[in-house]
Amino acid sequence: PPDDPDEPQDTKTNKTENPVMPDPVKTVTDQNGADIDGFSVEAGSRLVYSISLENPAELTKTFTVKDPLPEGVEFVSADHNGVYDKKTHTVTYLLELPEKASAVVSCTVRVTDAAVFTELANTAEVITDTGNRSTNTVKNETIVPPKKDVCGPDGKSADGLAVNGEQVVIYEITYTN
Repeated sequence: PPDDPDEPQDTKTNKTENPVMPDPVKTVTDQNGADIDGFSVEAGSRLVYSISLENPAELTKTFTVKDPLPEGVEFVSADHNGVYDKKTHTVTYLLELPEKASAVVSCTVRVTDAAVFTELANTAEVITDTGNRSTNTVKNETIVPPKKDVCGPDGKSADGLAVNGEQVVIYEITYTN
């Protein structure tokens, strides 16, 4: 007799797993590794942009990471054979991640003099066979550090000069706001 369609059926299926690719995470640190996301930086500062990737699948996956650098920074170096394209101001990485593996790719940049009073916002894109994912955005504001000087009574800089106890010196601090 045919099975009753209203009764539970004993069926066998293949076990499948479709892991969800986690969002890549972007960080910005100083050269000592301290997180500086949201902090002010000045011209000449070196920033390290890092992207953390994870392959949750049971097989090796290819990851392409595209990190367009913000205006106001110049490229210094990249790890994991990251390739800098001067025309697009972008660092590109190509990685093969084994099953259940993770990796961090990083590039170092220098804040340029032209970046004064600029927001440096950086977001990268990670491309796999399952689609594209953007990282979170990290941000830094650029500032002009205060300038200090020691002047004589004539207003000329006396920085580095020897002064005796009877000379008058004026301490100047210039701050740009």
